[in-house]
This record gives sequence, C-alpha cells and structure tokens, in this order.
Amino acid sequence: MIMLFNALPFFVVAENVSPVSVEIFVAERNGTKVSGYPVRRGIPFAEGEIMPDTDLIVKDGNNILPSDTQVIETYPDGSVKWFLVSFSMDLEENEKKTLYLTNGSYKGNLSY
Repeated sequence: MIMLFNALPFFVVAENVSPVSVEIFVAERNGTKVSGYPVRRGIPFAEGEIMPDTDLIVKDGNNILPSDTQVIETYPDGSVKWFLVSFSMDLEENEKKTLYLTNGSYKGNLSY
C-alpha cells in the first residue's frame, strides 16, 4: 500500500488491487465540506504491468469522474513506471470514499 498525503483538507491512499485497477481512498479530515478540491497523484506500476496506450479512468461507484491522465515515466521495455492522474472531488464533512483507477474510456455517464 502506498500512502499519498494531499494538502489539507483530506488525504489519498492508493493501493494496487489488480494489474489494471488501483484503489484510491479519499477522506475529508477537517470536518469541512469541500467542493471541487483538486487531487493529483502519481501511481507507480510494476515493470510490464501496463503499457502507455492503456486507457484508464477514475470511477466513483458507477460514475466516471472527469480526469486527466498522463504517463510520466516508462521502463526500458516501454511499460508504464509512473502514471499521473488528476481530478477534482466534492466531499461532505468527514466523508470517506473509495474510488478506482481502472481500465476504461469516457463512454457513458460522466459525473461533474
């Protein structure tokens, strides 16, 4: 498990769940509702786990969150070493959510 701390008011924890699915835990810790709070994280992958042309999305339940994704470093074999994902979140006071970075593309419902 990789603990990724974000600037207040909440933190993010990302854990590899399967080769193309990363669990992202988001929690509001200050007892304050946040709207459109930006989240930006680098996610490491093992050599050969995914290739740069792999489409990845951020999901909150069945909703796809608008996000920007980018390969920031590759291994000598061309597979992804570091992947950057950026998105924004709305959270209620003390709310906790589990999101997923997973295979997919923006076909269907986007949550704004």
